[in-house]
Amino acid sequence: MMHFKFAENLSYAQIQLFAKTVKSMMRDEFSFKNEDLLNITLPEEFDSLHKLCDLCLENGSDEKFHISTPEHPHMEYGVERARQISNLDVSLYLSVLQRSFNEFKYNNNTTFQLANDMLLAFICINNGISNYFFFKASDNGVFNWEEKYKPCYFNLDKLRQFIGQIANYATIKGKKKEFLKDSIKGILMNFTYQCGFLCFWCCLLDVMTCPCCTKQEKEVLGNLAQYILKNYSNIHIYNIVVEADKIRNSNQVEQRGSADNTTRVKLYFTDTNNNPVLLRLDLPHEGHPYAHINIEDSINNIHIPLSEEVEDGRYDHVYDELQRALLQYNFNATDYYHSPCAKDKEIMQDMCYRTAILDYSICAYYYALIGNASKICYAPEIIYARSKLEELLRCDSIKEEELKNLNPIDILELAMSAIKN
Repeated sequence: MMHFKFAENLSYAQIQLFAKTVKSMMRDEFSFKNEDLLNITLPEEFDSLHKLCDLCLENGSDEKFHISTPEHPHMEYGVERARQISNLDVSLYLSVLQRSFNEFKYNNNTTFQLANDMLLAFICINNGISNYFFFKASDNGVFNWEEKYKPCYFNLDKLRQFIGQIANYATIKGKKKEFLKDSIKGILMNFTYQCGFLCFWCCLLDVMTCPCCTKQEKEVLGNLAQYILKNYSNIHIYNIVVEADKIRNSNQVEQRGSADNTTRVKLYFTDTNNNPVLLRLDLPHEGHPYAHINIEDSINNIHIPLSEEVEDGRYDHVYDELQRALLQYNFNATDYYHSPCAKDKEIMQDMCYRTAILDYSICAYYYALIGNASKICYAPEIIYARSKLEELLRCDSIKEEELKNLNPIDILELAMSAIKN
């Protein structure tokens, strides 16, 4: 049985990526065409992936292998696909999405190839994660056809429409292409936020399935995964923020509050009704002495327990590895800074803009192609999105008379320029 020894400690996500690579090589499924997508750490005795692959192929009949680090000397992995951990494909497509996010965010890339890469990654990651939960339920004898095992559901009509719009944009030239620019950006932005939800899932699943997880990490992250899987599908994640400052008043749960940095990760997203939601991953603090999810929207502020009640800091480490995974492998969709409550209000306001832009982009798209003749310009959801954009722009000191005279292309451009984050 192979035993891979690392001289230095690695994060859970780094360990899992190495284990997935070994599994793929032992099953003779690894392709060196994907080598540039792997941000992988190797043991000292391997100076290349080729050398590692040769050893794995020689031992391909083994059913298990071991990995050890100074901090975690006994980690055992099985070789079966989709068992114990997700397959390497999930990590490879997570890497593809990071490149896509970078191209879209910093280079304003709106090409058909970018859209197609994101769509393929979306489908493969969603299937890879659902396969893990499917086989886990089956192996544990609790599979139920009525249960939910996929993070997202596919709306094939919308996916075809999405690709068709991007493909059509690629064929257009001249002034009309310039008119379509912001609407295509909005359409791509919409899909980027859906992919962001799956990126979070990739990191969460890697951490919670690592063999060296502590009892507290398994409890909290397992409960977190079950809650999100049951309650959220196809949500749009606008921002993920990892808290940069250390927690204060550790080991004194009843003496610490929100000002002591008990929130370690924040997810800003919209629910199925397009309402902005802030989901915080919190450590135990005064009034809520257990690890928990804090869900805040325009009406509610609820707390979902993820652990038992404690008085000490035994749960203070439970989000550390998830934070590392998000920063290491979802770096183009995760921010890292100290996040005070005042910043939340700014981002939530920004989300209102972005949500209305996503809904209104399709109107600007068809207006640029065929003008007011498009029936979609008069659909109720489009009219509502237009009124929402006008309301937000008025709050930013744009005069109402000016707004009423703007066509869909111009108002979308104005709204795009108002986004702050």
